Amino acid sequence: MNMSPKLRLWVPVLFGASISIGLIGVLEEPACALLVTWIGVSALRVFGVGSPDRRALWFNFAIAMFVLGGGVAFLSGGPVIRVEASSSQWTVDHDLLGYAPAPSLQTRIRRYEDEELVFDVTYTMNEHGLRVGPPRVENPDNECILFFGGSFMFGEGLEDAETLPYRMGIESGGRFEIHNFGFSGYGPHQMLAALELGLVDSVVDCQPRYVIYQAGYFHIPRASGLSSWDARGPYFALVEEGRVEYRGRFDQADLPKGWFA
Repeated sequence: MNMSPKLRLWVPVLFGASISIGLIGVLEEPACALLVTWIGVSALRVFGVGSPDRRALWFNFAIAMFVLGGGVAFLSGGPVIRVEASSSQWTVDHDLLGYAPAPSLQTRIRRYEDEELVFDVTYTMNEHGLRVGPPRVENPDNECILFFGGSFMFGEGLEDAETLPYRMGIESGGRFEIHNFGFSGYGPHQMLAALELGLVDSVVDCQPRYVIYQAGYFHIPRASGLSSWDARGPYFALVEEGRVEYRGRFDQADLPKGWFA
């Protein structure tokens, strides 16, 4: 098929835009990959067809992307992070979720960035390995709220009484019993596994009124098995009619091995 010169000019740009959309959807930190993509697009335009002025413009754009990429690479090194826990076994392997907090444990966590203390908090887990909520109040309707998500929902860097689920329980005046199933690094696959494979039923003895999941775009690669810390996480495959089906663990499936996250 013969393309017009004008259309050929836009093919690399459209290709770069398509790749960029895919990178944003898959990578937790896509900045460096986006810069490399657009440096490549610029190179195609510089050595491709077009007027000298346009090729010069793309050459300058490529140089700018290269300089910006160097700056991003330099800055993305970030601070040296060190986390100290009062218990070395506060996170344990979990047959269904891959990993989870150890049950019935109170752990002091301190996080440093370049030797500067960022937070010093205590995490208290109940007998089911869930972050504790406010004291249970007698409720004739026996209603509760189930919370799912990653570190934001778990309350990383916060004291027990500062987490979102705990505060919602307090603000409700004790109307709802609170169950916080969130944990650092979790994604929607852990929520689905907990709901569909019996974990929630084994923990909850109340009537769920609301189920809340706190999501982020960076949960997409987690659910795809691309997180290095979650190799044993639950794997759900897309099957016919847009449904998903539990297929065991990520490390038992033929998937890329955590090279994005």
